[in-house]
Amino acid sequence: MAQDKLNCKAIAPGVEKGRLNLSDQHMPKKGPDCPPPRELADEIDRFQENLEKVCDDIQKDIEHLDEQKKFSEAGILRAHVSILKDQMFQERVHEFIHQCQNKAEDAVEHVTEEMASLFDKSDDPVFSQRGADFRDLANRLKDRMLPYNQKLQAADGDVVALPELFPSQVIKASRQGVRAFIIETGTPFAHSAILAKSFQIPVVLVDTLTVLKGRDGAFTLVDATNEHLLIEPSEDELAGLADSPAYVPVPKENLPVRLWLNITDPAQLRGINWTGIEGVGMYRTEMPFIQKQHNFPTEKEQRDIYKELFSLCGHQPVTVRLVEVGGDKPLEHMTMGPEENPQLGLRGPRLYHYHPEIMTTQLRAVLRAGSSLTDLRIMLPFTESVEVLDFMIRLRDQALESLWKEGVDFCEQFQTGILIETPAAVRSAGKLLASADFCCVGTNDLVQYLFAVDRNNPNVEFMYQPHHPIILRVLRELLEKAQKAGKTLTICGEIAGDPRIIPLLVGLGIEDISVNVGALQKIMPLLTELDVEECINMSETALEAETAEEVGEMLDQRHGTVDRKQVDHSGFIDPVCKMRVDAEEAPFNQKVGNRRYYFCSRHCRDIFVRTLQ
Repeated sequence: MAQDKLNCKAIAPGVEKGRLNLSDQHMPKKGPDCPPPRELADEIDRFQENLEKVCDDIQKDIEHLDEQKKFSEAGILRAHVSILKDQMFQERVHEFIHQCQNKAEDAVEHVTEEMASLFDKSDDPVFSQRGADFRDLANRLKDRMLPYNQKLQAADGDVVALPELFPSQVIKASRQGVRAFIIETGTPFAHSAILAKSFQIPVVLVDTLTVLKGRDGAFTLVDATNEHLLIEPSEDELAGLADSPAYVPVPKENLPVRLWLNITDPAQLRGINWTGIEGVGMYRTEMPFIQKQHNFPTEKEQRDIYKELFSLCGHQPVTVRLVEVGGDKPLEHMTMGPEENPQLGLRGPRLYHYHPEIMTTQLRAVLRAGSSLTDLRIMLPFTESVEVLDFMIRLRDQALESLWKEGVDFCEQFQTGILIETPAAVRSAGKLLASADFCCVGTNDLVQYLFAVDRNNPNVEFMYQPHHPIILRVLRELLEKAQKAGKTLTICGEIAGDPRIIPLLVGLGIEDISVNVGALQKIMPLLTELDVEECINMSETALEAETAEEVGEMLDQRHGTVDRKQVDHSGFIDPVCKMRVDAEEAPFNQKVGNRRYYFCSRHCRDIFVRTLQ
C-alpha cells in the first residue's frame, strides 16, 4: 500500500501508531467527495425504521397530554404524526436518497428544509408557522439517527477517525486501548480534548475524513508533535520516533512552584513517582457518571472507585472535585431540559438544585472511602456566588449529619475548597474565600466566560486567548485576594501545563499549579530551568500590554515562533464568507460535478450559484 503524508492540526499532544479505524459509523454524514452509501435501499429502510420510532415516541407524548386533558396540545402532535406518515413526504425523501446518493439523515434535512421554506414564504401567519413543525420533526428524526453515527466501536491498538469527538467517547476509548483520534472538527480547549490529554491520547484535526478513504486498517502514525499523519510509514520513519522517555523526577526544593496532578481516572496514578509532586490537585469525578448508562452511580460504586484512588495516593494530599456534568458533558440517562446554550444551563451545583442527592451521595462516598485520610480536600465545582457556595455548604452539612447519625466511619477532618470559573466568582472571590479553606482557578471555563466565546466552536477559536493581558490581570487580582485571605490558590486549567504560559504564571507569583500526568515530561525540566527574575519581568511586561498579540510576540521571542501548520478545511468552509460550516447541520448546499459545497445561509448559496452562471 502506498505511503501518504498528511498535514493536520494538534488538538491533544503525543505520538502514537496503530491500525486506522474508519468503519461506516465513524464516517461523516456529509462532506465533499463523500462516498455514496453502499446500498441506497438500506438507507431508505433506515429512514423508515427511524420514522416509525419517532411516530411511536410522539404517540406516547400524545397519550400523556390526553391524560392531562391538554387536547389542543395533543392535536398539534397528531398533526406532526400526519406529516411523517404523509406519502408525499416519504416519497420525496426516498427520491432524494436515490437522486443525490445521500444518507437518510441528509435527505431528511434537505426535504424538511425544502417544505419549511415554502411555508416560511406564506403571508398567512398561521401557515408561516408550519415551517417550524417541519424543522422540529427533522430534529426528532436526526436525534433518532444520531447514535448510528456516534457509536464508537474500536479495539486495542486502533487509531480511530470520526467527525467529532465527545467526552464519553474519550472515556470509553481509554478503556478500549485506542491509541489516537483523527477528527474533522474540534478545538484544543474542548472537554473531549482535555480528557484526551489527561489520558495521553493524541488527537489531530484533518480537513475531511474523506482523505482517508480506502485506507481502513492501514498502519498509521499520528504525530501531533510535528502535526502530520503517516499512512504506512517506512521503517526508517518509525525508527526515528522512539517511544517518549518517562519524565525525570525533580525534588520539590528545585522547583519554583508546588506541582500537583490533574487526573480523570485513578488508574493514571499506577506506578507514579511522587518525587517533586505535592499530590492530586484535582480529581475530575465525572467519568463514572458519564460511563453509567442507566442511572447515577450508587454510593457503593463510587466508594469503591475512591478507595482505589486513595490507596494509589498513599499519604499524598488528594483534591476531589465533586461532579460537574452538564454543558458538553451530557449523561445518557438524563436530559437537562430545554437548553439553547448548554454552557449557560444546568451545570454542577445548578443541577444539584433539582437533584441534591447527586452531591450528598457522592460526598458520603468520598468521606467513607477516605475514613483514614489525614489530608483530604473537597473541591466544590462552579462556585459562582456566595448564594451558590452557601447552598453547597448546606448540602455538605446534610451529608455529614447523615453519616454521624448512622455511626459509620468516615473522614471528619477535611478541607473545603472552591473552583473559580466565572467572572461573578472573580468579583466575589474575597467573600467566597472567607468560607473556604483553599481555592482553585479553572482557567478553561474562566477564559471562555470572560470573553463570551465558546471554546468548542472552531469559528471563534481564535478569540479564545488564555495569554491575553485581561486574563493575566484577573489571575493577579485573584492571587491578591487569596493572599489577603491567607488561602492557597492553585491554577488547574490547561494553561498550567502550557510551557509558553508557565513563565508568566511564575512571574505573577502563582505558587501552585496542577497539570495532567502526561505534561510532566515537559513541565518538570522547564520548571527547573526557569529564571524567576526573568519570569517576573515577562509578567510585568505582559500585564502592561493591551493585546494578546503583544504578549504572543514576547512569548515567541523567548520560546521561538510556534509553527502552526494550516489545515485546508475548504470542503467544510463556506466558499463565499469563509465561515466554518457543520455539514451535518447545514441545510444549504450545492453539488457541482462530484463535489458538494456547504453554506452558512441561503444568501451565500445564492451568491455562489450566481458565480457559476
